[in-house]
Amino acid sequence: GDFSATDCISLEEAQARLVSSFNSEEKRTAPVEREHLLEVYAALTPALLTVFEVGNFGVRDLTFSYPDDPTFRAFAMVRCGASMRSTGDLSKSSWTVEQAKRVLRTPSSNDLEDIPERSVLSYAARTLGVNHALRGDWLKAGQSFAEAQAWLPSNSSAHYLRGLSFQEEGKHREAVDCYLKSVALDPDFRSPMISLGECWAQLGDYEQAVEAC
Repeated sequence: GDFSATDCISLEEAQARLVSSFNSEEKRTAPVEREHLLEVYAALTPALLTVFEVGNFGVRDLTFSYPDDPTFRAFAMVRCGASMRSTGDLSKSSWTVEQAKRVLRTPSSNDLEDIPERSVLSYAARTLGVNHALRGDWLKAGQSFAEAQAWLPSNSSAHYLRGLSFQEEGKHREAVDCYLKSVALDPDFRSPMISLGECWAQLGDYEQAVEAC
């Protein structure tokens, strides 16, 4: 159908909200004297050395950790899998994420009590999608990002990543819709604004492209 900005928010409204209320003066971290910071660092140093001397905490350890909190265990495993991308081992990263998904029960509703599980499943889908994208398989990446959107529609990153997959497929109008939703959910998120400009330029709407940048 015809392109419309979005049912959620207009570009002008998104730009007006770009600096969130959390950046207001009363919510900023109070200034701290350098001497006090040095005291804190000195106190933490021995503890940090002890922590890092214990050794690596890997997937095998996580698999049997937190028996009473499978949701947190799954989150930690997904986080561990995501960190494996830095080693270049995408297969192991994806395998770890898939193992994490098996830990969770599948939510049967959109009730508030299911939000923790849905959040972790969305995170897992986003992580798998990024792995597919890094392999150049944007079709599978898009499917994973769509799954992430379905699990947690309020997640800004899921909409942004789905927009990227649409953009890679040349579906700029669909990408714009995703980017606008991403900005509406997180007005401080600059990446979708930049991508909006790129898509609008591709669509020939240069005025909107300039406004987005």
